[in-house]
Amino acid sequence: MLILLALLFVAFPEAGAKAKKIFYAKGTSLLQNTGTYFAINISDTSLSHLNDSTLGLEFVNIRMKASLTYGVYIYLVSPWNSWHNLTSYNGYGSNYDSTFFTDTAATSVGFGKGPFKGNYRPDELLKELNQGKSAVGTWYLYVYSSSSTDQLISWSIGFGDRPAKDVRLDSSNLPILILNTRGKDIPVDPEVHTYTSLI
Repeated sequence: MLILLALLFVAFPEAGAKAKKIFYAKGTSLLQNTGTYFAINISDTSLSHLNDSTLGLEFVNIRMKASLTYGVYIYLVSPWNSWHNLTSYNGYGSNYDSTFFTDTAATSVGFGKGPFKGNYRPDELLKELNQGKSAVGTWYLYVYSSSSTDQLISWSIGFGDRPAKDVRLDSSNLPILILNTRGKDIPVDPEVHTYTSLI
């Protein structure tokens, strides 16, 4: 496992981005069948309370040369060690060509194909990261590749006033099972007691 550190705060928006605060890091060549961490350190205390209404995570952008996107998986790791699957073994093609992972995209990355260019919904939605935690600290992009020729060129993370929102359902034509953990994370062990209701 490799950990690479690089940081540059970008005050101007990237193409297609609407976020107000964008943090950027360069990448490097990837080792075959090895996971590599790419770090962005955030010290901006105005991002100390991410939420889904006024200020939160909006997107993750990736520029990557990938000989086969199906041989790549990429996770975003938050400062509180929450792992979010952006894409895993998706598409039959090559390259992430300025790919914006955002919850508001019309197409899921799982239904796309390389080269991935433009906006895609990640395998796991970003809204889960806008639940009151602080963005201050180190964010990692974890990239695993099965190829010896792949290269992460750069990645960025954007925060703003159009954050990924939680979808709250209170009615449906189909049954909805709700598990209320009372604000607690669900670890593997020990157990967390929940309130369960069926709408």
